[in-house]
Amino acid sequence: MKKIKAWLRARVASAPLRIVAARPLHGGTAVYVADIDGRRLVFTVGGSGICLLASYQTMAAHDSGREEEAAQRRAETHYKMTKEMLSA
Repeated sequence: MKKIKAWLRARVASAPLRIVAARPLHGGTAVYVADIDGRRLVFTVGGSGICLLASYQTMAAHDSGREEEAAQRRAETHYKMTKEMLSA
């Protein structure tokens, strides 16, 4: 977790950060979607800290004409991470 915080601090200092979405969850936890330095981060924040759920490039696939392929990979990654979280 220290590595994630340090990475986020370094990126925020050098790149624009845009919160795309934020939703509160139960128990004081919230999920955020943020764009920073050409990447999209999906993470939760709560009393126990920050948990990175997914991270992927935002514009590279679109620029190269492979947006559909990238969307499929993101959906597969989201499915796997959700499955792992529910089984833990």
